[in-house]
Amino acid sequence: MRITYQSREFTPTEKYLMTKSPSIISVKNVEDGTLLEVTGYLHYEDEDRNGNISCMLDIFLSVINMKGSFKTASILSTSVTM
Repeated sequence: MRITYQSREFTPTEKYLMTKSPSIISVKNVEDGTLLEVTGYLHYEDEDRNGNISCMLDIFLSVINMKGSFKTASILSTSVTM
């Protein structure tokens, strides 16, 4: 993994949550009407076993749904294989 841009300095834990954590939420799984409070974003390139490079954009945010519950999450929003 090679970070190409970050909107702010992230802790190692935040970088893990944004890039490798199994708790990453895909945008397609976000409920309509969900309010998202973006706290930062990270652009990076990742290489798979076959040498294919994917450009990734992860958004670090707080998720507030319409019922008022709150949690911190990382949402994988873009993946382009080069």
